Amino acid sequence: MKKLLAFLIFASTAFSTVTLLEPINVGALQSTEVSLGNVMPGQTLELIFTRDTGTTGQMRAIFWETATATLPDNSTLKSQLMGGRLSLKIPIPKGFTGKYALSVRMEGTQIGIIQAETVNLWVNVQNGLYGFDMKPEYHISAGQPNNIPVTVTSSSAASDTLSVTSTEGMPFGWFDRQPTYIRYVSSREMNLDIAPFEEGYYPTKISISRASDGVLEMKTTAFRVTPTLKSKLKAYSEGISIVPVILQPFYSVLSFLGLL
Repeated sequence: MKKLLAFLIFASTAFSTVTLLEPINVGALQSTEVSLGNVMPGQTLELIFTRDTGTTGQMRAIFWETATATLPDNSTLKSQLMGGRLSLKIPIPKGFTGKYALSVRMEGTQIGIIQAETVNLWVNVQNGLYGFDMKPEYHISAGQPNNIPVTVTSSSAASDTLSVTSTEGMPFGWFDRQPTYIRYVSSREMNLDIAPFEEGYYPTKISISRASDGVLEMKTTAFRVTPTLKSKLKAYSEGISIVPVILQPFYSVLSFLGLL
């Protein structure tokens, strides 16, 4: 029994290395400071650690139970258990820029002999971490939904949710404003569904915002809306002010077709 206890104490001392999985997999962390990249003010940085210990993360008999983050203002946050992982959600203050450092203390094991470890992490808080690729002009049809793909590129270490919050130059009601979730340091398409009711040329400024803290960027583009039979018939469903009585049945049919 003494030999087993001695072995476990040795193993916990030699192999209790902390392993960070997300937002970047840096493997076994050492006591020196580790940079996690860039984030924007107001975002929430999620750190996910494996509960396994050891330089290869395979010491299954000894594992971490909790992670506690100490923030620059000396406040602390406790981890949440996610199966074989520990999650820490770090809120970045709005309006803050620069180096944001924190320490994470890992504690555990059910058998109570593992030595706690502290790792020092930091992120650089800055603006301008999202890019949006849109064409200068789009040709779309009136009276029907049109899908406009916008390529979004994130260099932030934090995930976020983006949405269209205003459309200057085109009626806001023509846009389907479904939010788009984008993971950290990734690219994806943000689809804008536009259903214009009327033909015309619309120079438009589109404001794209993030859920964490306001407008990201205002993109300038233009929509050239061409008429369709459906959009022409739609006008009749909006009502005709004065028509000859003999033509009333004809316009009623057109109005009905415009609603289909």
